Amino acid sequence: FYLLPEHAEIFGSTLVFEPKFSNLGYWRSVDDRAEWELEVAKPGNYDVWLEYALPPNAGGEFIVETADARLRGRSESTGSW
Repeated sequence: FYLLPEHAEIFGSTLVFEPKFSNLGYWRSVDDRAEWELEVAKPGNYDVWLEYALPPNAGGEFIVETADARLRGRSESTGSW
């Protein structure tokens, strides 16, 4: 499954879709979140990969959540956008 930014439902005070770069940007508020709806035909274990970029001194907690599972992690600076 590829959960692309342009297919996300966006919520929050500052989060936006940036068409020029096809990304979700301005994750600055605790109420910012993106949601995707998908149907999984076969239950099982799946690897989760996130692609992101953060400037120096940035980072924060993220949560990937499904109907019956929750994965928490921390994003760290990648050095630049």
